[in-house]
Amino acid sequence: MTDSDFKYSVAIRTLGKAGEKFRQELVSLHRQTISPQRILIYIAEGYPRPDFTIGREEYVYVKKGMVKQRALPYAEAPTDYLLLLDDDVFLPDDGVERLARAMIEKNADCVAPDVFHPQDSSFAQTVYNYLTNLVRPRLFNDGWAFKIRRDCSFSYPLRPEEEACRSQSAAGPASLWRKDALLNIRLADETWLDRLGFAYGDELLFFYKLVRNGGSLFVHYGTGIRHLDAQTSRRDYSAKSDRLKLRTMIQYLLWRRTQQDASDLSSFNRFQSRLAWGFRVVHGAMVHLAYAILKRNRGILQMFHDGLREGRDFAESPEYKEIPNFIVKGR
Repeated sequence: MTDSDFKYSVAIRTLGKAGEKFRQELVSLHRQTISPQRILIYIAEGYPRPDFTIGREEYVYVKKGMVKQRALPYAEAPTDYLLLLDDDVFLPDDGVERLARAMIEKNADCVAPDVFHPQDSSFAQTVYNYLTNLVRPRLFNDGWAFKIRRDCSFSYPLRPEEEACRSQSAAGPASLWRKDALLNIRLADETWLDRLGFAYGDELLFFYKLVRNGGSLFVHYGTGIRHLDAQTSRRDYSAKSDRLKLRTMIQYLLWRRTQQDASDLSSFNRFQSRLAWGFRVVHGAMVHLAYAILKRNRGILQMFHDGLREGRDFAESPEYKEIPNFIVKGR
């Protein structure tokens, strides 16, 4: 595959804080076997540009927000394909080429690399992931990568047998999209998440929205693309004293938006999802209680309760009800 066979632009969201890891990313982009037509860096308003230049990257100032800096018209991108990146991703020289080959072969709307490798987790980490987020491995290969469950947690294959597997979600740091598929799912409708102060779970909204609206998503296990993890967003989240409340609130709203309020669900689907969410709430209460006892801090359990209450309150507010439906087909 050559540059003439596959034309794409790069769109990077940043606050300009990733430093050396961002520089490594830009260097790796300039070494790709398939060169990008343009490298567009969408930086939040009010933040200074990095003090280095690698090549022909172009900066565009936009409104701050993890979702806002993705939910753009991309008028500056002249190509049919877009490589969306965070500012702390390293791509081997043939990283984009591998994604592009899978996209063409699978006739996909989006292909994302597996950058977090949950299937390689230790037993202790696997148990921790289940206890804290109900994330679980699937022992038997069914041809799928990540699958979203009715409680809005996800499962993953313990031993993926194909290099590129169909998926219902993916990791957010890197993904290659058909530009028209990205624009058609109207990501601007999901900027409500930015209003909560931290866009936890934004990747579920992006990728799952594509799938629920008839698009095809694949996760590629063999690109060599790595997340360098500059932790700029995580530091902001960790600094919040009410982060456990915020996390619980967002979990509820993600479940509500995708598993209850979406227009493609039957009454029976919603009933099943309510049962699944009920289990997740009981499970979450037990985990937070144990954590509160361990830390000798009853406020931990209170934050869990307040997160659920404030999530329900927001879901019943006029502000939430004005958000267009998660399903855009047929609007």
